Amino acid sequence: MLPQIISTLKLNFLRPGKNWKRTSYEWYIPKGILKSTWLQKHVHQIPAVVVCFADLDWNDPAWPEKKAEVIEKVQQLKSIIGTRRCKVALVLIQRGIPLPPGEDPLAAERAGILCQACDIPAKYLLALPSHADHLHGYTRRLESAFLDMAQNYYLGEARRVKSHREQLNKINHAYLYVRHSFKIAVYCELRQDQSNALKHYTQAYENLLQVRISDNNLNEIKTVAIIIAYKIWRINFLQNQPRESINHFKNHIDHFRGIAGHKELEFEQQAWLAQQYEIFAMLFEEAVAAGLSATQKEHPGFYFQQAGLHAQLRKKLSKESLESGIRPADEAPLNTPTGFYGQRPWRREKISMEPAAPAIESEEISYLKLVESKYDHCKHIISLLSRALVHFENQKSPGHKRRLMSTIALEHYEAGNFREAVRILHPLFWELRCDDWWSLLTNLLKEGLKASYMAGLRSDYFTIGAELCSVYSCLSKEEKERIFSNLLLILEGKQPLPEEGTKDSASSVWEAKSCVATIALNTVASLIDVRAAFQKNVYSCEEDVIVEVYLRNLTFVPLTVSRVAVTLSNPMYSEICQTSEPVVINTGQKEVKLTFSVHCSPADVGIGFSILSVSTFMGNLSGRYVLFHSEGFQAEEFSLLKISPELNAPRRPWNAYYVGEGMPQPTVEIRPRKAKVTLEFNHDQPALSKDWYPVTIYCINNESADIEAIELFVSPHLEKQPVGHYVRIASSLSSIEDSSSMKEITVKIPILKANSKSISQIFVESAMAGNVTVNVKVVYTIAIKRGNITLSCPSVSSYSTSMQVVDAFKAVSENKTIGFQPLSKVFLHQEFLLMCYIKANSQHSLTIKSCEFKSSDFEADSSSGTLKDLVINSDECATEVWALKPIKTRSYVGNGEICVTWMRKGSSSPYITSVIPLPSLSVDESPLDLKMEIPPQAFIRQPILAKVILKSLHNVSQKLRISMDSNDAFMFAGNKM
Repeated sequence: MLPQIISTLKLNFLRPGKNWKRTSYEWYIPKGILKSTWLQKHVHQIPAVVVCFADLDWNDPAWPEKKAEVIEKVQQLKSIIGTRRCKVALVLIQRGIPLPPGEDPLAAERAGILCQACDIPAKYLLALPSHADHLHGYTRRLESAFLDMAQNYYLGEARRVKSHREQLNKINHAYLYVRHSFKIAVYCELRQDQSNALKHYTQAYENLLQVRISDNNLNEIKTVAIIIAYKIWRINFLQNQPRESINHFKNHIDHFRGIAGHKELEFEQQAWLAQQYEIFAMLFEEAVAAGLSATQKEHPGFYFQQAGLHAQLRKKLSKESLESGIRPADEAPLNTPTGFYGQRPWRREKISMEPAAPAIESEEISYLKLVESKYDHCKHIISLLSRALVHFENQKSPGHKRRLMSTIALEHYEAGNFREAVRILHPLFWELRCDDWWSLLTNLLKEGLKASYMAGLRSDYFTIGAELCSVYSCLSKEEKERIFSNLLLILEGKQPLPEEGTKDSASSVWEAKSCVATIALNTVASLIDVRAAFQKNVYSCEEDVIVEVYLRNLTFVPLTVSRVAVTLSNPMYSEICQTSEPVVINTGQKEVKLTFSVHCSPADVGIGFSILSVSTFMGNLSGRYVLFHSEGFQAEEFSLLKISPELNAPRRPWNAYYVGEGMPQPTVEIRPRKAKVTLEFNHDQPALSKDWYPVTIYCINNESADIEAIELFVSPHLEKQPVGHYVRIASSLSSIEDSSSMKEITVKIPILKANSKSISQIFVESAMAGNVTVNVKVVYTIAIKRGNITLSCPSVSSYSTSMQVVDAFKAVSENKTIGFQPLSKVFLHQEFLLMCYIKANSQHSLTIKSCEFKSSDFEADSSSGTLKDLVINSDECATEVWALKPIKTRSYVGNGEICVTWMRKGSSSPYITSVIPLPSLSVDESPLDLKMEIPPQAFIRQPILAKVILKSLHNVSQKLRISMDSNDAFMFAGNKM
């Protein structure tokens, strides 16, 4: 939208003169479509509202004098404005606090007098209190009032222009139909009425398309068309209607695309089309920045790209038009302004279809060609395509991005920015190699070779030239021979011959005394291909590590390599892996294989090292040479060598080089030598759970020399074990209290003579039954002679032994009555018997030190039991009995636990206490306690005394009915129950 402009004017400001307004259009023939000064005049010069500010209070003592001054200022403003219909407003700046409307009769009276004297409407008289309170609110109210006045002014102007259209006819006043619709649209836009503005701009555009086109008015129509179309596109974007803008733009281009005009000025048509695309792309770009969503199929980049393409056609047509010659003048014959947009000076106000004078026409066309010849086309094209590139990068469009980058690089080359052209081309080389587009890559490499030659970039020239000479290039053999001869000239310190279409470069650039170029073989397909790998993946520290380097010639002539150097991760080996003599690589498919032997250091054991890079030198190392650098030999890069996931550089698979078994690796693992020591284990199975089980280890020295400081690292092998299970190891029974030494121990043997053996003993404890494996690793260092060098070589071997672990015994408990009858339920305060059966579970005899019963719910006559210092052998069973009395009443109470203290017979390990939990038992409460006392023995026909004791366990009296059954074996005497 057109901006609102608020400016401060002096009382004697100058205004543009008012044109004479005709009363009839009957015989009027317009001289043009849009006046070039009208828009500037009505937007920036002619005010819609003129506001006069005066310092005057309603109750001012000097009211008459100040009122007269205000009236004089207003009248002076009106005299300056003249007949123009600008609105005049008066604002009184007052210091007093205003009263609410209608409550100040003095203010109402004097306001009416002032409006009548100044001849202004009452609503155009405003008051502005100058005190600080609510000043912002008063200011906003004034701004709203001024905006309303301005909108009324532009509404009146639009109506006035509409009234003129009734007098027009489309035969003679086609221009005026366009002009009046455009003016109404501008007034609507100034009123901030976007919908009506768009409606009238569209009407003006449609009226313009109905104007008959000729060579005289073609440029004017196209110029007015872009002005009106710009307004339509912009308003549609502001109203969030991008589809309408895009459709109107496409129709606009389709309509004017085929209207080229004069044949010698065809470049103007392409310039006009480029301008259309550029303007629309800028509007589209502004809308995207304001929040409009762009898609991969529709975004500003396409329009910037089309603008660049038309700018390229403009450059081409401009060069063709210059071949016919131009007028060698610096100024045009007719250079006075016409007063209308797009009118040619030599076709000023020419309404008829008759052409201009041929002589003037020819001179003016020559002058336009002269102006066109001075235009910097390349700069404009680069600017357009660069802006398009930004949008294609944001939309993830690699294909368009590559095309634009190549075009930008070529434009930089034509503009003479050779270094910038090479800089832009390098990323394109990378991407085209990834996709194996060798034909496209060859074409761009040729352009890059020219640009690097003109810029004097020695390294880039050699790198690009070497790639063009490779087998992957699509050049002919003659071209490759010419480029290769230039590369040899560079190595000789001479200037290469100019490339086709180029001039001589600065000779001082090519006089290098050292490295001409460093070529990374991981990223380019150059003269040679280099691979490196270890012969094996794993080496012992007593072996020599073999490094193999494969060299392949990728050109059509034999190559001589001055030196090949392999850089390893351990720098002490890098000096070893170098050639001392030149290496010749012939053409064809056969590779040259170089082998290097490395004596590894004991410090690399467990660490290893890897191949970092291979440097191949070509040329005179004391003079001029080129370095081919290859790196990144990782495992995943063997099928197709690549330095990153984005790069798929042209390389042969490893099976074309490597003949050995498996896939070669760039990293080698150095392991210790296998120890020549044998371990033998002796132990009496099975082991008992929770018992320290002795294991004897025999260490036999099979080395030819004595071994010092042998260490045996002993640890249990545990994978997935139940919760609570553990295995502990101790070197002696005296150290079993140290819990930190239970997981892994070290047994040290100070010295072991050759062909002798030593005896060591360890103890193993397992918490649960099952199979237990113990791992033993033998570690020592021995002196090994390798040529004239003696190395301390670490030696390692691993052994293991397995043992079966069983429980020492099985324990079963039973509850019985005093009469040894089975019992499932007991009563409170009534005795019963707990019987425990302990049976040995292995061939080992056990010594039971004690067997105790523990419980807080039962009372025992003796908790220690009778089994003390008892030895039970295999398959023997020991029985323990306790008389218990429940002292708590519960549904189910814990029956307690039995603690058995035992050890393996003959063992020197401490006693072990095993806890056997007892099952729960139901205890009920009985109201009566019944006990019968009877002698343990009796004689036939002799009386015995049987005593029955009844005891109430309740606090209340109970009625009992007792009966006793008779028995044929006894005679009863006494009271019968």
